[in-house]
Amino acid sequence: MEPSPFATGWKSGFVSLRIRMFRLLFISNAAFFFAMNGQMLVRSYLAFKLTDSAIALGVINLAFAIPMLIISPFGGVVADRFNRQRIVMAGQAIIVVNELIVLSLLITGVLAFWHLLTMVVLMACVFPFMMPARQSMTADLVGRQLLPNAMALTMSAMNGARVIAPALAGFIIYLIGVRWMYLIAVIMYGIAFFAMVNVRVERQTIREQKSVLSDMKEGIKYVANEPTLRVLMLFSVVPMLLGMPFQALLVVFSDNVWNTGERGLGILNAAAGLGGVVGSFAVAYLGEIKKPLRIMIACMFGFTGSLFLFALSPFFLLALPLVLMADTFVNMFQTINSTTTQLIIPDHVRGRVMSL
Repeated sequence: MEPSPFATGWKSGFVSLRIRMFRLLFISNAAFFFAMNGQMLVRSYLAFKLTDSAIALGVINLAFAIPMLIISPFGGVVADRFNRQRIVMAGQAIIVVNELIVLSLLITGVLAFWHLLTMVVLMACVFPFMMPARQSMTADLVGRQLLPNAMALTMSAMNGARVIAPALAGFIIYLIGVRWMYLIAVIMYGIAFFAMVNVRVERQTIREQKSVLSDMKEGIKYVANEPTLRVLMLFSVVPMLLGMPFQALLVVFSDNVWNTGERGLGILNAAAGLGGVVGSFAVAYLGEIKKPLRIMIACMFGFTGSLFLFALSPFFLLALPLVLMADTFVNMFQTINSTTTQLIIPDHVRGRVMSL
């Protein structure tokens, strides 16, 4: 029996978790995001230790970013053609094997930078197939009515992992060493895999098989012919390109503006991450939003104003609530944007639109 979508009080923020299949997907997502964000720090740490070069940090992150950018449209086509659960399971299985190989090389003391680079490229080729399928499964499991709540909770898990996982990874590396951190990450990926095994998606898209390029063109054409969707996608890209890079500048503010060093940087990042969690959960608590475009515009003004005041702040303690507010507004914006997009697009092009 499906749970009632109606809940009162604080429980309304978690109503979609009453659906067992989504609860399993949420556990899989949370474990996966925690491992992924923790490993970002571990990869950078190992790259620097293996080469003693700051350039290696850029190379390792570029090797992860470029394949994702190129392959993402193909990942959307695959998500619309095949069983989405199996796509995610296959991707997670490859990642577990990939990380076990790196762990074995690390334990035996033969890990070289090129090993790490090769494994990062392989993971970057897997991620674009997993992410559209993973996002599309949410709509399959909860339906339109609970989708805003489910998307907001997923974003909360992502934002929580973005802050907590790197901090925990750094602490574990300091306390017991990088090998143990790698083992913990493999276990987290394993939890994500086994939780996904038990997810059952009843809805299955069946459609005429075309060439890959034809499928990609169909997804692009669908976006081009839908004015509302065009606005949503423009909204999702432009403010992010112009505004979100401020997070990379937090180290400059902590060092050169307020002279708070690494400790200040950690606190700033924690405040930003907390804002992300607050923003996503606020959307989960609100439930269905009647006028999403107006709310998104209001969130953008809130984000812009908070960021402007943050840039002018002469005091570190004053900057903390401002960066928290900025991330709260921008994550409310992102969550509403993603949810509204999911509600608009039909299932047969969902994977391709989300990959774009």
